Amino acid sequence: MMILFFASQAYPENTWILWQKSLGIDLLLHSNLPIQWDIVEAFPKYEDCIRKLPSHDKLIEMAKRVNDARAAKGEIIDTEVLGETEISTFKFSDGRPYMRTHTDYLCLPDTIDPRK
Repeated sequence: MMILFFASQAYPENTWILWQKSLGIDLLLHSNLPIQWDIVEAFPKYEDCIRKLPSHDKLIEMAKRVNDARAAKGEIIDTEVLGETEISTFKFSDGRPYMRTHTDYLCLPDTIDPRK
């Protein structure tokens, strides 16, 4: 918690960005896909950004909505939440997995672009 406090003090004038980081793994080719970074939202204060980080329960709720929507389209996806990481496994109609994604969220000042 002290590190978070110092981070907020170090960049008081910056905008804080809530990032979503997704790492995909091709289970058929046994290879990692490029890491994908997406901006979720921007905040004037670090504390506001931290408050918007999805909790474990919120991640479970979000995963259930996505799974239900995909199931309605005939897609198979299993999602579990370990700590603050969402892990999704995409499957063929016969149940064989073909891809897994790991998704995390973090707050960074606008002076740091994790895509670089």
